Amino acid sequence: MLIGPLSGDLFQHWLYTNPHHTAEERDAKYFEILKRFSGHPVDYSGLEAEASSAWIDSIHFIAYPFYNIEYAMSELGALQLLETYRRDRSEAIANYKRGASTDFNQPIAKIYEDTGVHFDFSDAAVLRVAKFTEHIIESLG
Repeated sequence: MLIGPLSGDLFQHWLYTNPHHTAEERDAKYFEILKRFSGHPVDYSGLEAEASSAWIDSIHFIAYPFYNIEYAMSELGALQLLETYRRDRSEAIANYKRGASTDFNQPIAKIYEDTGVHFDFSDAAVLRVAKFTEHIIESLG
């Protein structure tokens, strides 16, 4: 009964912006987020205590705060690379190889740049990638 990556980040944000919360408040917040994003239309009747404390199964919430954000960042980069691939396969493959061979000690923005994608998470950039993704999904239907 774990919540998804973005829901997990929402839970962590609440955890760290409410440092004096009680165990009961923590479990209640987790259950609220679980029901909102992951649990609908599951009936948790009789299992509320188990569902509310399921957050303990994820080490990320305590040991690796906001770890899942890296997945979202890489997905946005991968979708940009897919966009290039659909336009020009040779360019995308060359960009991928260049990015994959970049010194991993470089800042992540440099690795993205070498891969031919933008390290930009502004509303406009995310919207552009979302529209491209919607187009892909629609073309599959």
